[in-house]
Amino acid sequence: MNNFKRLYINFYVLVYALYAFLNKGIAYSYLVEILFVVGLVILLKDFKNLEIVWNRPVQILLGLIAICFLFIIRAIGKYPFMEIIRDSFIINYALFVFILFMLKDEIAYIKERIFAVYKWYPIVA
Repeated sequence: MNNFKRLYINFYVLVYALYAFLNKGIAYSYLVEILFVVGLVILLKDFKNLEIVWNRPVQILLGLIAICFLFIIRAIGKYPFMEIIRDSFIINYALFVFILFMLKDEIAYIKERIFAVYKWYPIVA
């Protein structure tokens, strides 16, 4: 599982670098959505080891996600399903926070990889 998490982090940093270097030109490639779904699959697979910091901001975030899901349920049948999901993803991206909770043991590696992106940013951009 640890190697799979490292692979996920590398893919995460790759998508981050593409957004940093190519701006919104990469936005319609659905790489973030793939990253999101793979992260949720890893999260569900390793759910027993998940440690969530339960504080006020996380409670507010969960409240907003719950409201979003209520509106998704309310909109089903009134609008096409793909439009509902696409429009609600701005709030559903907040679930990335819980994916980061899963990767808490890899924070040093994540920082190292993201700093590597920023080392190249002045040259490429």
